[in-house]
Amino acid sequence: MANDLENSIRTAAEKISQYVNDAFSMSVSTRFFEVGVDGVDTLDAEKGKPVAFTQISPDGDYTSIIPMRKNAAGQLDVDQALFDLHQRNVTAAMEYRARILDTLVEILQNRIK
Repeated sequence: MANDLENSIRTAAEKISQYVNDAFSMSVSTRFFEVGVDGVDTLDAEKGKPVAFTQISPDGDYTSIIPMRKNAAGQLDVDQALFDLHQRNVTAAMEYRARILDTLVEILQNRIK
């Protein structure tokens, strides 16, 4: 019986650990596609071509891939419209994650009381 309890606790701890890891990890991908081109006729995000990507790891590492275009002089410039859209997506994802984490902390605090 004690073994069953230990296994249940271990399983719960592993699930909580994975949830916390997932909550602290975040990836945001901004994609595009042309409707009717290459057989794409529906809004399916997985079929879109990535134009920007951001990943934040649990340890705080931050990786971004941003859209760039060559200007008339052959130099790279940030595609500002796509970058702004991606930044809004990242901000929304971070705000959502913060609300989820706040809720998780509140639930844990209520359980401890």
